[in-house]
Amino acid sequence: MTINKRAIVWDMDGVLVDSGDLHYQAWQEVARETLGFEMTRELFDRMFGTDNAGVLRQLFGREPTAEEVERIGGQQDQRYRELAVEGVKEVPGAFALLRSCAADGWQQAIATSAPRVTLDLILDRFALREWFAVCVSTEDVPRAKPDPAIFLLAAERLGVPPERCLVIEDSLNGIRAARAAGMRCLAVTTTHTPEALAEADRIVASLEEVSPEDLLALLEGE
Repeated sequence: MTINKRAIVWDMDGVLVDSGDLHYQAWQEVARETLGFEMTRELFDRMFGTDNAGVLRQLFGREPTAEEVERIGGQQDQRYRELAVEGVKEVPGAFALLRSCAADGWQQAIATSAPRVTLDLILDRFALREWFAVCVSTEDVPRAKPDPAIFLLAAERLGVPPERCLVIEDSLNGIRAARAAGMRCLAVTTTHTPEALAEADRIVASLEEVSPEDLLALLEGE
């Protein structure tokens, strides 16, 4: 591996696609119909960015069983996919940045806490597969963000050292996972305030204000 190798590891929800409201609606319905309580936006915002086991761990205050994760998390995933078929939208500037970074020589990966079937839906819905050399989903790693496993696996599969990878995230869990992986991180305020994302190396209001040159400067610590 040579030092001139460089890669961008993209989160998906809230970074490539603006899906937070749809996930919230899906969790609201599951919480109401299956768990018997009203999911508030404040609670949802605290959980957004981790996997279904992580969400249920926070809801229950204990470790969920595998059956609970499969059943309840599966209900949420299914409802989200139904909503996403028509309702999910691009994060402004994301796809243009994706294409310009590819033209600039960056290797690119997705590392998402979403299940593979949801990742596939988004990749196909927006015809994004050609832009990514590696796609990692929650099933590929034993622990969810903020554990760094998902980002380290993406780097390994890309063949790029972690210190030459730049993560684009929108959640504190994702930022902490990137930092734990030894990667620099750009955060976009799609789903959280700048104050909530303060641990990132740089925070932007929109990916429309970011260029490949900006990302290279951030990777190099400039």
